[in-house]
Amino acid sequence: MKLKQFLILLFILSTFLTQAQEVSLGAGHYNLSPVAGALVPSDYTGTPTYPKVTANFNQPAQTNDWWTSLLWAYETDKDFNWGMHSWRLYAHPMCYQANRYGLRAVYPTNLEVINPYNTWASAKYQYQMTDVEDLTVSLMGLDMDAATPTPAHVKVDNYGDWDVTAQWNDGSNVLNITMAHGSPFLYCTKNGGDAVVRMRQPHTIDNTIGTNVVGITTGGHHYGVFFPTGAIFNVQPIQHDHNELTANGSLLSWRDAFVSDLNGKDYFSIALLPDNSLATLSLFAQHAFAFVDNTSVDWNYDDATAMLTSTFNLSTTAKEGTETETLTALYRHQWLNTNDVNTAYTYQSPRGEMKVVKGNIFTTSIQNKGILPELPWAGTYDSLLLYQFIEDERQATNVYTADDTYWLGKRLSRQSELIQLAHSVGHTAARDELLNEMKTEMEDWLQADDGETNRGYFYYDSNWQTLIGYPASFGSEKQINDHHFHYGYFIKAAATIAQFDPAWAVESAWGGMINLIIKDVANWDRNDPMFPFLRTYDVYAGHSWANGQCNLFFGNDQESSSEAINFAGSVFLWGLNTDNTTLRDLGLFLYLSEIEAVEQYWFDIDNTVFPNGYAYKTAARIWGNGAEKVSGSQWFEIEPEYMLGINLLPLDGTALYLGRNPAIVQSVFEEMQVMNASSPTPLWDDMMWGYQALYDPSTALASYKAATTPNAYNTNLPWLPNVNGIYEPLSGDAFSPSQLYHWLHTLDSLGQVDATVTADYPAAMVFNKNGLKHYVVYTPPSLSPKAPITVTFSDGVSFPVEAGLLYVYQPPAYVEVQAKVMLEGPFNSSTLLMDDFLRQANSIPSTEPFTSIGYTPINQTNSEIIENPNTVFNVTGNNAIIDWIWLESRE
Repeated sequence: MKLKQFLILLFILSTFLTQAQEVSLGAGHYNLSPVAGALVPSDYTGTPTYPKVTANFNQPAQTNDWWTSLLWAYETDKDFNWGMHSWRLYAHPMCYQANRYGLRAVYPTNLEVINPYNTWASAKYQYQMTDVEDLTVSLMGLDMDAATPTPAHVKVDNYGDWDVTAQWNDGSNVLNITMAHGSPFLYCTKNGGDAVVRMRQPHTIDNTIGTNVVGITTGGHHYGVFFPTGAIFNVQPIQHDHNELTANGSLLSWRDAFVSDLNGKDYFSIALLPDNSLATLSLFAQHAFAFVDNTSVDWNYDDATAMLTSTFNLSTTAKEGTETETLTALYRHQWLNTNDVNTAYTYQSPRGEMKVVKGNIFTTSIQNKGILPELPWAGTYDSLLLYQFIEDERQATNVYTADDTYWLGKRLSRQSELIQLAHSVGHTAARDELLNEMKTEMEDWLQADDGETNRGYFYYDSNWQTLIGYPASFGSEKQINDHHFHYGYFIKAAATIAQFDPAWAVESAWGGMINLIIKDVANWDRNDPMFPFLRTYDVYAGHSWANGQCNLFFGNDQESSSEAINFAGSVFLWGLNTDNTTLRDLGLFLYLSEIEAVEQYWFDIDNTVFPNGYAYKTAARIWGNGAEKVSGSQWFEIEPEYMLGINLLPLDGTALYLGRNPAIVQSVFEEMQVMNASSPTPLWDDMMWGYQALYDPSTALASYKAATTPNAYNTNLPWLPNVNGIYEPLSGDAFSPSQLYHWLHTLDSLGQVDATVTADYPAAMVFNKNGLKHYVVYTPPSLSPKAPITVTFSDGVSFPVEAGLLYVYQPPAYVEVQAKVMLEGPFNSSTLLMDDFLRQANSIPSTEPFTSIGYTPINQTNSEIIENPNTVFNVTGNNAIIDWIWLESRE
């Protein structure tokens, strides 16, 4: 009997566990455990790892940030300096790194440009800020290797939107240090030994204010050290924190340090100073004890002005005195879009000059130049041929053969474009079939059947608060890399489905799972503990980071800026098509903000960020410490087209921002052509033509026509390479053949993106061809209200648009004619003037005389009448009325 009870209990328990692995969400569900053998967030050995947090930590684990190597126990070998406690943390203007004794700090101003090697195939062009540390912040006796158990990790105590607090606790000493993007301050609290600020290099004391404030210069950089009022600092040699050598190779075993018992208090701060003047030290001393304890950003989009306003807020606590304002340095993409810079202080950074703001709030304003799901059908091309191209692709074998989230996502994106084009040319059979196939594929991924072992499911990792799609790729599972790159394609596909089947996208159907995927990358709800707030997007840096662990020597990195923007644009379209203003505006915030950073730091559109000696017009990848135009060390390939194309794809409606400055497009494209001169074979022709079309569509279209041979409508191939064989469509990546044909012809018809005109509706753009403007508006079928909306542009053009249209409006053309008509009778050839004898004789009627004698004017329903004959007929001289004349102009 006991045995039977045991078996029954075991059966019930196992059934419960099996069911508990799935969480239903609308029509979909996700797993709470990975399938056997699936990788999860891990250290460098592949062993599952967990966030390094203190007992006080109560937030979701933040990954993909500038500081997240503090959180990630990637390297567990205490003798391996880089990974044990953190990798380099590029907060700008400062760079930090945690080690067993405290926090190393440097102001990285030594700019290094790495020149190309011998051939294009192995070339690497990189600029970076490099330096050894200026100082280390510590406590007397602090040593994480002395902790029990040993070694102890530095841990994260809390974080804000762009700040983090790290904790060193060796059992006898506790040191908390808060650091933040843009902040020149380090805010320190402690329990245990005396405060220590150790110099790495020789130093000088520039100024002192009493016994507790000192200004120093070390390594050519200026710092202020601020101890509490009444505290006394002294300078004494401290033993080295790890084995380092001097320039002549001898062991550097002792360093000078500023030491203080803090007068019994538990706080102090250090600041990077813009100069070594007493006035600057005094100003920073005034703000030294306004400790930043949180940072947050909020945004608002105003449809009427097409303006995105972002408000950055720093919360502070006054450790002593009444001063609560802090000092913060703004990046270029921020200070170009704000009026809040109120000091003359600046810092250097790999992103160009940073400008200092005094105060705890600043706002930036960015105007929306428009965003579309796709180019409209407005090209001067053979629609029957495009129809057949779509039909050919419809008949192709299963395109959903890719297994992992990235390559499958790209196929979803490509099919989304085909669905849009099929709809535009009226190929409803292809549209509906492709749509149903895409829904089937999406639904398979959105249903994580318990025990699924092949392909297509999502797993929620509660340790790292992340949603992982399997099969994964590029470290998206074990390092939480690239989720915005991968999932942006899923969101785009969902937005397309929502456009044509709104019922599919409601929360109780499949919309719940789509919103969950969005939250993994960009959780907008601070009250939702399932995910960190805006995981991949760095609200202060202005762009996303791709590496989830930040376990890189040069800081975090991001390569494909365009795929990050694709995620943002897809979120916008999903929000628009599901009538969800919160998600629409989240997408706009991410989209517009990231474009500002990309234009400055990837394309250097003002020619001010890239340093002298960096010979290229773009960067293929951004690091925490700089940028590079890479070949041999790029993540995937070495050809020039790849270095440019990785920041272009996918070329679709959300990528039209690339064309806002045609002169930049031209210079970048021509640079690629020069680089390609020594390349064996041109690649990615379709993407290169698509990019070229943003500034010179006629030449891009001519190049396409010269390299392709469209066949008869019944061909099984959209086109064949010409006799030279110089063109091969890029399979599964940039364009479908149909989209390329449509893209090039449509831009040739519409012209260039006109970024000078905005609209009071976000999904609207203007194109300009030789002065002739085309106004394009997209309205979803779910448009609220259902009645037509009137879209008004900043140049005064206004027109109504029905729901469910991708509409092109071209204002009527008006021709101003200044006609001079010499009447044969009244004209006096001697005076070269008209005689007004009819007026003088009162023989001119007040109503036009032509209709009364049987003349039928064109498009005229009423006779012309002189309302005030006495006034008109009394005019004499050169302006006197001499007779009636009817002038008609025919087009």
